[in-house]
Amino acid sequence: MTITFFGHRDTPCSVQPLLQSVLEELICQQHATNFLIGCEGAFDRMAIKTLQELQTRYPEIRYTIVYAYYPDQNLFDAPFDCTLFPDELANVPRKFAIDRRNTFLVKRADMLITYVRYHTGGAAKFQKLAEKSGKRVLNLAEIY
Repeated sequence: MTITFFGHRDTPCSVQPLLQSVLEELICQQHATNFLIGCEGAFDRMAIKTLQELQTRYPEIRYTIVYAYYPDQNLFDAPFDCTLFPDELANVPRKFAIDRRNTFLVKRADMLITYVRYHTGGAAKFQKLAEKSGKRVLNLAEIY
């Protein structure tokens, strides 16, 4: 199972324990092993940090940070083999790169974990796209 994440840039850090609990349940009970993550805001950083910690207990899981732009440096201090810049984004104008990367993530995911409180913005837009595509979506804002 491949899982990706979408959330608001200003997601409060108090959501992290719930995210960790949900991820552990998915890893242990549904054998989730593959995670794709953007790198644009607080929710993405929270997901990366949580997966890094969980990987010490569950070495079978793999996470990949997917860049929207070709990175000048490794922004989250992740090993190089944990990052991806999709070829299909190489010639995308910077203005459209995040949307294209997010579409890439939705297409490749079986499930989305989101933190969406507002009905506007990128996180809400891609949650709606995933729902229309028949993807399973778990919105932590509805639980939290």
